[in-house]
Amino acid sequence: MVQKTNKKIIGLLEKQIGKELKQYNGKDKGGPGECFYVEEKNSINAIRIQGFKIREFPSSVLNLKDLKRLSIIYTNINKIPTSIKQLSKLEGLQLQRNQLIEIPISIMNLSKLKSLNIENNFIKRLPEKIVNINSLEVLAIRFNNIQSLPESIGLLKNLEYLLASRNNIFNIPESIGNLKKLHTLMLDHNQIRKVPESIGNLQNLKILILSYNQIKELPKSIANLSKLQTLELFHNNLSSFPELSKLPENLHTIDLAENPIEQLPDVLTTYRAESNLKKIIIDSEYNHFFDEKAQQYWADSGRYRI
Repeated sequence: MVQKTNKKIIGLLEKQIGKELKQYNGKDKGGPGECFYVEEKNSINAIRIQGFKIREFPSSVLNLKDLKRLSIIYTNINKIPTSIKQLSKLEGLQLQRNQLIEIPISIMNLSKLKSLNIENNFIKRLPEKIVNINSLEVLAIRFNNIQSLPESIGLLKNLEYLLASRNNIFNIPESIGNLKKLHTLMLDHNQIRKVPESIGNLQNLKILILSYNQIKELPKSIANLSKLQTLELFHNNLSSFPELSKLPENLHTIDLAENPIEQLPDVLTTYRAESNLKKIIIDSEYNHFFDEKAQQYWADSGRYRI
């Protein structure tokens, strides 16, 4: 049962958004036009508002001091108040599909925040002070207008997922190699020309998506990505692949389609029984790079698309 104070806050919030908030029943999936709250131990720890064309941030939310998860999705809100820092227990903040043009500095004071999703907005800049959220594990910034990643991003020591597809990013800072816990790095559909040597330091990286960029070459250090499973380089300007003595031992998929390939290393084109590679995707005009046994192996396995 919601306590009187919380009930009053919920009432004010309902007036601000023009919609009744229902208590989450464990079944709602949070589709468009749905609003609900989660109550545990007489505290409201989660609010979800989705699909309402409100223009102002519902300030009543800021009075819910025990709030851990806040989702305001698919609205016309274009500004987050600095007072959001009052939500000191917040662990998850979802603000995708709004009209935001910047990330307020006050968010950097949310010291317990683990997940920040600001996808599908109009943000142009990722502030240097993003590193103040050193608890951050997931940073989702896809579908914005961001032009660069700050050098300070390497200080996000707990970051596991960096999802930055479909922006206008032109650089990957050298400091990216300091993200020792990074599991997934998605930077497809940007303007990236160069991949730093330091990327080879990402010992826990499993998924690296760099398709639809302007990358001309890869550093040899990618061989050091021992846990890498998927490497997608579709639609770049690669004329070759680094001369490596071996591939990352867990790598099972490489996508090199739509690149002006002139040369491929033996490690890719020669049949190797011990390789864990299960799929290589490349344009058919380059099948002459592969030795006969390799071509036969890939054809028989159904894992070779050229």
